[in-house]
Amino acid sequence: KNDIKLPWRTKKDSHKGNFGHVCVFAGEKSGAAIINATSALKFGSGLVTLLQSKNSNLNQFQISPELMISNSIPQKTTCVTIGSGFGINNSCDDFINWFCNSTNPSCVIDADFFYKDDFVSILQKLNSVPNAKIILTPHPKELQELVKKFLPHFYSDNIEEIKNNREQIGKEFTKQFSSCVLVMKGANTFIASNQKIYVCDNGNPSLAKAGSGDVLVGFCAALLAQGYSAHNAAITAVFTHAETSNLQNGTDFDFTPFKELAISFGSKPSHISINEGKVSHDGIKYPVYLYQIDEDIKPEEDFINHPNSAFDKGMEFRTKRDLKLKLIDVINE
Repeated sequence: KNDIKLPWRTKKDSHKGNFGHVCVFAGEKSGAAIINATSALKFGSGLVTLLQSKNSNLNQFQISPELMISNSIPQKTTCVTIGSGFGINNSCDDFINWFCNSTNPSCVIDADFFYKDDFVSILQKLNSVPNAKIILTPHPKELQELVKKFLPHFYSDNIEEIKNNREQIGKEFTKQFSSCVLVMKGANTFIASNQKIYVCDNGNPSLAKAGSGDVLVGFCAALLAQGYSAHNAAITAVFTHAETSNLQNGTDFDFTPFKELAISFGSKPSHISINEGKVSHDGIKYPVYLYQIDEDIKPEEDFINHPNSAFDKGMEFRTKRDLKLKLIDVINE
């Protein structure tokens, strides 16, 4: 916990350009890219653009107006994410050209990119760029593929053997690729940086959900875009991602990526109270959230994590004791 460095904004005279620009490659399964992009914006990136590849299904989604869409990498991009839902056969030439011709380039590589046939030659090229900052975020199956390509003497068909050998894998990989930080995801996430290993053990099973890793990619990218080293970005992103899951019950089965983001940013635990038959939140002066309830409330026991602006009228959710509430009005006094 003492190793994390959150991106607090302390300089009053600043603008969005001071906080970097993340470009997210959106491919065959663009939902993953949207989660990347949303997470990057939430974690402080000044601007975020979705780059729509030729076979992208981005058009089937309703996308937040906070996110931009482009067919090319924006001129002032400071970090690129590629791989999440991208597809194995999509061209990455634009990404490679941008990275190799940029000053102080940074990127996060995830998911499908590990399965590209020419991944070894691509990473060798990226790693050789001066001042490059690269974070790789494989889950165990993707790590197995990475080991097969880069460290065949550590390869095993048994993924458990790969997981149990992550310390040595990380040390040797970062010895060969000094510009890279390897985030090996799992129940305990191993971060390999400069031949040293850091372990985050405070996650929980609620993170075992499709899209959870895409949130982590966005966190890493946001910090790289804001000028973090790959080392500090990886450690801060991994810890924040894990710690967020502990704000809820660690055994929750409904801890979706966007629920995680809602809890991470803008929410605070607060007791609910009753005033003239209406329920509102203590500790949040404005706005006041009013709920329709059919059961008795115990103010000392019933509380929820409520984002200040994340819910719309009519949405239903449950309190700690599993009482059902329905949001009926928001009063901005």
